[in-house]
Amino acid sequence: MIVTVGDLTNVRYLLESPADEHRLLAGADLVRQKVQRWVCMGSRYPADRDPGRWGNFKLEPESTLKAIEGWPTPIVFTGGGAFAESIATGRRLADDGRSDQLQHVLLSRR
Repeated sequence: MIVTVGDLTNVRYLLESPADEHRLLAGADLVRQKVQRWVCMGSRYPADRDPGRWGNFKLEPESTLKAIEGWPTPIVFTGGGAFAESIATGRRLADDGRSDQLQHVLLSRR
C-alpha cells in the first residue's frame, strides 16, 4: 500500500519512470507488481474533477491527473475535515521543533 497526504508529483514521476540498468521494471509495472492499493488524501476528488481547486492538488494539478489516470491498482480517496486535522505532516511537524520528525510521528502513534 502507498499512502499520500500531499501533492502527487512524485507519484507521477514514479509511474513515468522507465526501466533501465538500475531498475528491471518501469515504474507502472513495479507498482502493478508491488502495490495493492493507493490511499490518497484528497476527499473531494474524483467527485470534483478540478484538481486545481483543492488543497493537496493545487500545486501540481497536471501531476494529479497523470498520477490518477496512470495508476494501475485501486485508489481510495479519503481525508478532509477532522481526518486531515488529525494527521501531523508538513508545517505541523516542522513547527514542533523536534529534529527527528519521523521518530516523533512513530513514537506518538504507539
